[in-house]
Amino acid sequence: MDINPGSLMSFEIQDIAGLLGVLLYIGSYMALQLGYLDGNSLKYSVLNGFAATFVLLSLLKDFNLASALIQLVWITISLGGMYRHITGRFVASDSADRT
Repeated sequence: MDINPGSLMSFEIQDIAGLLGVLLYIGSYMALQLGYLDGNSLKYSVLNGFAATFVLLSLLKDFNLASALIQLVWITISLGGMYRHITGRFVASDSADRT
């Protein structure tokens, strides 16, 4: 992505997807840290899965192998968390016991 005054209005769909992914990553992590989301919740897994998917889509424009691999791993982990919730294989732990 070129950064000059003329290019600011010429975002491509991959740029928008990447920015949306970043916003989802930051927003979900902020919500987790502020206590609005539980790290074991289905919502947190879904948000992180979408964030990684959008960032991965942005790599279609300027591919980077390391970035693509971490996004694929993040998607896989998120899908695992969603699977646990959907199949009922989720065992909630008492977060009050953690420090």
